[in-house]
Amino acid sequence: MRMLATRELLIPAALGAALACSSAHAQTYGGVSGTVRDASHAVVEGAKVAATNLSTNAVVTAVSSREGFYTFPNLSVGTYSIAASNTGFSTQVQQGVHINVASAVTLDFTLAPGEVAQSVQVSSQALAIDTTSAALGHTMDTRQIDELPMNGRDYARLSLLTPGAVARSSYIADLSFDGLHTVHNQFSIDGIDASRVDQPYMANGYERGARLLTGSLETVAEFKVQTSGYQAQYGRAAGSEVNIVTKSGGNHVHGELYDYFRNDALDASNFFALTKPEFRFNDFGANISGPIRHDKTFYFVNYEGSRQLVGITANGTVPSAKLISEVQATSPQLAPILAQMPAGTAPTANDLVDNYTTNAVSNVREDTGSVRVDQIFSEKDAAFGRLNINDTNTFGPLFGVTSSAFGVNDHQIVPIRTTNFALHESHVFNPHMVNDTLVGMQRWVSTINSYEDVPNTTITGLTISPGNQGLYFQAGTSFQYGDTLTYVHGQHTIKTGGSVYRIQVNRSSSDYDSILFASIDDFIHDRLATASITVGDPGHGTRATQLGFFGQDTWQLRSNLTMDYGLRYDIETVPHDSHYATQTYDPSTGMLDHPGGSYFHINNKNFQPRLGFAWQPTPKTVVRTAVGLFFQAYPVGFGSYNVPLNNIAGNVSLNSATVPTLGYPYTPYLSDNTAAAPTVYGFPTHKPDIYSEQWNFSVAYQLAANTGVEVAYVGNHGVNLWREEDVNYASNVTGVRPNAAFSDIYLETNSGFSSYSGLQLSIIRRVTQGLHVEGAYTYGHVIDNVQDQGLFASEPQNNNDIAAERGNGSGDIRHNFSFNLLYDLPMGSGHRFLSTPLGVASTLVSGWQVNALGLIHSGIADNVAYGGNSYGNGDFTNQRPDQVFGQPEYAPNRSYRQFFNPAAWTAPATGTFGNSPRNSVYGPGLAQIDSALVKETPLGEGRSVEFRSEFFNMFNHPNFGQPDSTYGDATFGQIFSTFGRTIGFGTSRQIEFALKLRY
Repeated sequence: MRMLATRELLIPAALGAALACSSAHAQTYGGVSGTVRDASHAVVEGAKVAATNLSTNAVVTAVSSREGFYTFPNLSVGTYSIAASNTGFSTQVQQGVHINVASAVTLDFTLAPGEVAQSVQVSSQALAIDTTSAALGHTMDTRQIDELPMNGRDYARLSLLTPGAVARSSYIADLSFDGLHTVHNQFSIDGIDASRVDQPYMANGYERGARLLTGSLETVAEFKVQTSGYQAQYGRAAGSEVNIVTKSGGNHVHGELYDYFRNDALDASNFFALTKPEFRFNDFGANISGPIRHDKTFYFVNYEGSRQLVGITANGTVPSAKLISEVQATSPQLAPILAQMPAGTAPTANDLVDNYTTNAVSNVREDTGSVRVDQIFSEKDAAFGRLNINDTNTFGPLFGVTSSAFGVNDHQIVPIRTTNFALHESHVFNPHMVNDTLVGMQRWVSTINSYEDVPNTTITGLTISPGNQGLYFQAGTSFQYGDTLTYVHGQHTIKTGGSVYRIQVNRSSSDYDSILFASIDDFIHDRLATASITVGDPGHGTRATQLGFFGQDTWQLRSNLTMDYGLRYDIETVPHDSHYATQTYDPSTGMLDHPGGSYFHINNKNFQPRLGFAWQPTPKTVVRTAVGLFFQAYPVGFGSYNVPLNNIAGNVSLNSATVPTLGYPYTPYLSDNTAAAPTVYGFPTHKPDIYSEQWNFSVAYQLAANTGVEVAYVGNHGVNLWREEDVNYASNVTGVRPNAAFSDIYLETNSGFSSYSGLQLSIIRRVTQGLHVEGAYTYGHVIDNVQDQGLFASEPQNNNDIAAERGNGSGDIRHNFSFNLLYDLPMGSGHRFLSTPLGVASTLVSGWQVNALGLIHSGIADNVAYGGNSYGNGDFTNQRPDQVFGQPEYAPNRSYRQFFNPAAWTAPATGTFGNSPRNSVYGPGLAQIDSALVKETPLGEGRSVEFRSEFFNMFNHPNFGQPDSTYGDATFGQIFSTFGRTIGFGTSRQIEFALKLRY
């Protein structure tokens, strides 16, 4: 314990010394670079280049090098006027240069002879293709964010328009890019961590219906996803970096009032609903921005509130009256569980099983606010501070989140508060050196109350799983400190930096118990397969420090050839209890370690080289390629969930392999010292960090002035992926566990891998004649040997046969297409059609806009599970049946009534594991188009009113969820729900109206 504490003091001290002479990453900027030439195409040395922010009039300057090269590596997102001048030449000014986050613009100047006072104005026209960066990804600008229809107004779904991104479920946090797992991403707002802190998911309302995330959509200026080949300044992610930049004020006062409204009277019924559920949605708010001191101090303030009554449809199977009567007669002790079962609404072919459909209403309240102040101290110093606070509360039926939780008393009460703070300062030492300092905090405080007196109950053969889901409290806080130093020397733009994340996760919980019956017959006769009892956590804290350092150089080798190379190093202290009191399971001794013992050895070799090239062989063609290593920061929450419970008495795992007579109630078995040995958790002594090897190659071509296409090959290899293994299963011969001192022993290992190859085709047409269009198609295939722990249990079927886990990835979707468009209809004053009407008629026909976005993809890989344990070791997780070769896996006329063919599988023989491949089947595809019809009407100088009609799933195409994939269920292969049931993608058609007043 003493050594660990000393080490944690030494590492921040070393970082402090490093920061004093170097730096960390700033993720809130874009850049401009180019070459200054004269009329003879000779380079101009010493030319002054000035970039003026058109919103704030802030000016930064650069000087061209001996090679004529200049660069602005760190410009705030916005629109600029950029001027180049030199003695003996007239000044050339390029207007309307838009700077995107984490993007680079190439802007060359050709100076004509003349006086500096003479000015030549040029309207800047950026290429539709990236010519300088090897990173792949996608940027959504302010207009797309403001105008595209988004069901629920959560900005996370914008990321699904990125090539390689897939929508596997309706969850906000379920974002998979290029085949990697959901926990392999990093989210930031203005460079500050915007995750849940305990895990690297975008902070949201625990998927309980809240949609506003860490801040309002109205505060977002740009949304950038980098998926492959990004620079060394970005870290903590084995997958993608999602950077969000917030809006700031300017020299003119601007305001906006808005209200979005929905009512179930406008919507189509859910495909599976017997009656249309109630639905009310009101989302309202206001922004105001402007100057506090002209050209010096600016503000942006936002408030948004949301009130929802969300009708949710539950579908599944429950015990029939006949089954209930048999259980009552045979096992009356199960009466408390039977009391949680609702009466069926329709019979099935099995007289013991009824179908069940019901509607209920979830109540969701959200309030979010944001304040940002920008200060320009001088041409050399600027800073901003921003604070976001988001409060949500959800209460209602639990089956809106857990589809099987439609028991009589199943419920949820979920209050959450998110606080995100950023403070940034930029200092220009000289035209060649800039320093950026960033500090901030992300805090996520949550409670889930789904506690009941009856254990959570699963019965193979029925889809309902009623009972206790626990009461949990969590407060996660990430304090962040970083600094980046940028030095421009000749054609080199060198950045070096460092960052510190001090992470705290505090948790407490109530008792949680769950039971499993492996068949309906076992339920009738009260034969439990497993019973798991987790005692309540009275409260503990887990702490860790993450540090990252990088150095990189963007080298303009030639005017048409750029090389990015760099090295990143990340290190994290091993998570530990705040009082050094927890005891992890030590596999080397087979016992609990002493209090405060290290969970595993520190990983201190996380070096990550990055290399990328961008070559422009012709003015319209760009060839890009990149390779690199990308390490994933260990989620501190993983170390806070279970290990702190090891030394709290009462954690027990019982199963029929060790207790053949196990039944409910299970309390009599808890007095058996052998049967009731404690359940414990631990880690291998060496637990390496997750990382990915990434590579890409792309060719982009500028078809026209505003239109470009790109074809890219993207590959990656995920290494050391997270897997949980129970290493103390009972012998299927003797029924005795290898380590008799414990029941289940769970180790968090890193034995998984993934492999992805994808062909990505994208096209972009920037606004021309009022039309902006983007489209992306991906053909990809991911293979892995572990389920994505973000959605599924990760344990293997057989610990001794990991090779049998190799199969299609849990996010494998072969074909994926997305698009978005914005179109100003050419009608009214100044347009081709109906340009002559005057007065009221002109007002009526002018200002119309049509916007749309769409997602279309093929089926999602699914795993056929077997609810029993044929081998006999007491493991009922991720077991698979035998495959009947020669039988088709899909029903002859597949539909929601029967999608899979039950005859294609059978129960494994006793003493064997199932031979069915993992993730061998695919569910139904998805096709959804959302659209908006917008009318903007001027109300005078600087004022307008906008009316929006938005149509989500406008064609009401039924997008089905995954079929019941548990072999042995009476409804195996059938579909009971749509892809989305409330708000988001995959719902039935929903219509929304909105009114916005701008001034």
